[in-house]
Amino acid sequence: MIDRLETLDLHFQDRPHTIASYLLPHDDGAALIETGPASTAAMLQAQLAEQGLTPNDVTEVLLSHIHLDHAGAAGWLAAEHGAT
Repeated sequence: MIDRLETLDLHFQDRPHTIASYLLPHDDGAALIETGPASTAAMLQAQLAEQGLTPNDVTEVLLSHIHLDHAGAAGWLAAEHGAT
């Protein structure tokens, strides 16, 4: 059951409120809607940590479309952390 949706501000190019991921925690980990670009992976990891999670806790990634600003870090989450 999903009881909350968290916005993770990825501070793209050191600018807040530019690109975000949306975190859906669930009983088996968490899903992300959008990942942001690969250049924001460190900030994504920091934002997950603020929620008490690591990239290994991300079990699913949901993408609206395949543009780098929406999906660039998806490969990193899949290849290195096992997200589907």
